[in-house]
Amino acid sequence: MTPLKLWVLVALLLLDAGCSVFHKGPARYQTIAGNPNHDTDEARKQTDAALKLIDKGDLEGAEQKLQKALIADVSYGAAHNNLGHIYFEQNKLYLAAWEFEYATRLMPEQASPYNNLGLVYEQVGRIPEAIENYQTALQLSHGSVEITANLARARIRHGELTPETATLLNELALRDDRQEWREWALEQLHTKHLDLLPASATSRPMDWPQTGDVLPPESGGGSATPIPTTVPPADDSSPEFKPPTI
Repeated sequence: MTPLKLWVLVALLLLDAGCSVFHKGPARYQTIAGNPNHDTDEARKQTDAALKLIDKGDLEGAEQKLQKALIADVSYGAAHNNLGHIYFEQNKLYLAAWEFEYATRLMPEQASPYNNLGLVYEQVGRIPEAIENYQTALQLSHGSVEITANLARARIRHGELTPETATLLNELALRDDRQEWREWALEQLHTKHLDLLPASATSRPMDWPQTGDVLPPESGGGSATPIPTTVPPADDSSPEFKPPTI
């Protein structure tokens, strides 16, 4: 995504979600200045410490650790992604979008930042942009069932009742270990009459990674974690979700 597209995203976020959802900080946010020496080992150490604090629910402490990580090495992509996770949890969507966008530039071959940017777009109702990022994330993840679920949900919300959407829903019904998601996928297939599409339009090889697989370690170091489980709603509205840390 180009810088111009990022500023378009910011403008759309402001229009759709309202300024009240964003962090009331400086008028122009700038990511923390990094050490030109790029102490990647220190950045990795601080990021690992931040992940432990996130697991404990200490977002403030985790944010401080990640800021230290970026002082050590501003190009450490996992720290940007995980800082975006914290901002997303705090409903600071502008800052979250900025960090996820930064992470996509630093880790263009990793799925998580694109998936997370898609979550921001979806959160504010920019469904076409969410779909675009989920599609990129799904391709990079080689078929993550969790990202498949995000893309299917976004397509349903956008009214894309197509063979491609039916394929995604069939993937969930067949591969997802989460009962709620399987039931939701089957319901969408039936209520949207997508189960009447030809079988050839909804087939896909079944040799993709199964639920629970972790993504490859991010470039620049840092451990990977599975995308967190989310629970689908009874209808086709968006369930609660959160961006994964890496």
